[in-house]
Amino acid sequence: PKLWWPNGAGRQDLYTIKVTAASDGICSVYPGFRFGIKTVSINMDRIEDGKRQFAFEVNGVKIFAKGGNWIPADFIYTRAEDSAYHTLISEAKEANYNILRVCGVGIYEREHFYDLCDEMGILVWQDLMFSCSLYPDKLEWFCNEVEKEIDHQTRRLRNHASMLIWGGNNECQQAIELVFF
Repeated sequence: PKLWWPNGAGRQDLYTIKVTAASDGICSVYPGFRFGIKTVSINMDRIEDGKRQFAFEVNGVKIFAKGGNWIPADFIYTRAEDSAYHTLISEAKEANYNILRVCGVGIYEREHFYDLCDEMGILVWQDLMFSCSLYPDKLEWFCNEVEKEIDHQTRRLRNHASMLIWGGNNECQQAIELVFF
């Protein structure tokens, strides 16, 4: 198998996985999915004066992140057609982007967005949908809901070659520090 690379660093080789399991004459066919093979790490080696790097490495190669924030293609979510996603992500690729941050002020995008990022070599920095607000994170019911949301989204998106990193809060820490400290 060949490795999947971000835009500008190599090809985006993708593979289709199909699984069928049989036991005692019963056959189960699982939904197929596409994926790309890559490794990702964050290089935080010490540099000078006790400072550290913050560099993404894909397949052992440092990648300079070039991109921007992604907001929904249309704020009336169901109105955005697949062709709009194709146009916008193609334009990002043509502009030599290799990363888009799905920021926590928007939505978890539909599958088509991630499929296109897989195909075009656009890495995804995926924020969880917690932005610029205080949350009742001391309440058990809220924590249970958050756990369900994170479990659902990480399982849904885990096989996409484009997934780079998950971000937990979007500009919330400053608000907490202002209010509580």
